[in-house]
Amino acid sequence: MKIIKTGSTRLVILTDKYAIKIPRCCIKSDNSFYGKTIGFLEGWLANRYEYKWYKSEIFDFLCPIEYSFLFSMVIIMKKAEPISYDEFFELKQYNFAYEHKVDSYGKINNKVYIIDYGN
Repeated sequence: MKIIKTGSTRLVILTDKYAIKIPRCCIKSDNSFYGKTIGFLEGWLANRYEYKWYKSEIFDFLCPIEYSFLFSMVIIMKKAEPISYDEFFELKQYNFAYEHKVDSYGKINNKVYIIDYGN
C-alpha cells in the first residue's frame, strides 16, 4: 500500500487494485480550525464532483469509480498505471474542467483515462 500526499486537497491511498481518495485536513497555510475545515471541505467537494461526473455517464474518458461512501467523502477508483511523457504529448486535451498534466492521466487495460478530475 502506498500513500500519496502531494494532492492539494486529498490524500490518495494506492492498493494493488484501487485508489482510495479522502479529503485532507490540513492544506492551508495556517494550522487553525478554519484552515483545516476549509481544506477538508475542498477535498470533499473534489470527491463529490468526481463522483457526480463519473455517474453522469456523459464522458467515457473518466477513470471508473467503483465505490463511494459517506456522501462521497471516500471514493474508491480502479487503480490506473501512470502514462509516459510521450503518451501524454500524444493525447488530445478534452473540453472538460481538469488540469491537463501528466499526473492527471492513467492507463487501465491500455486505455487512457483522466484520473484526477475533481476540480
